[in-house]
Amino acid sequence: MTEAQRRAAAAATAALAASATTGLSSGAAKAEPAPAATPILVVATPAAPPIETPADPQASLPPDERVHYGAYDCEGRQQLQVERDQGNPGHARVRHRTQTWLMRISGTESGSIRLEDVKGQALLLQIPVKSMLMNTRTGQRMLDGCQHALQKAASSEAPASLTLLK
Repeated sequence: MTEAQRRAAAAATAALAASATTGLSSGAAKAEPAPAATPILVVATPAAPPIETPADPQASLPPDERVHYGAYDCEGRQQLQVERDQGNPGHARVRHRTQTWLMRISGTESGSIRLEDVKGQALLLQIPVKSMLMNTRTGQRMLDGCQHALQKAASSEAPASLTLLK
């Protein structure tokens, strides 16, 4: 035990003893002096090692390195294309049918990736197993269930959801 830990333990012991005897009296108007405190031995135990969770190897990468670039297959046999914008670092070009959006790439605390249209018209949200394209003005999905080849692989590895009723 270090000297600092000993001093902290002694201070804690004194504080406990003082709080335990505060307000005790024999009913007389004047309180009797508190008896001497019995020393308490405080033993410091080594801290438990932190629990390590499996780290996502991509979590340390910047958001634009975690975007899945290339073709996505979406519900209803529709397709989406995401390409790096070479002229704008941190941006991507998203194409669906005849529309193309320049989108700013950002990460979130949850680990998902947001690609936000610089004009505020669309948003592509990428999570590990799927992506969806939203119309930000109406709040409706334009495309859902979009999967890049890497997301298809991740969804096939994900455990099936639990059901309570069979």
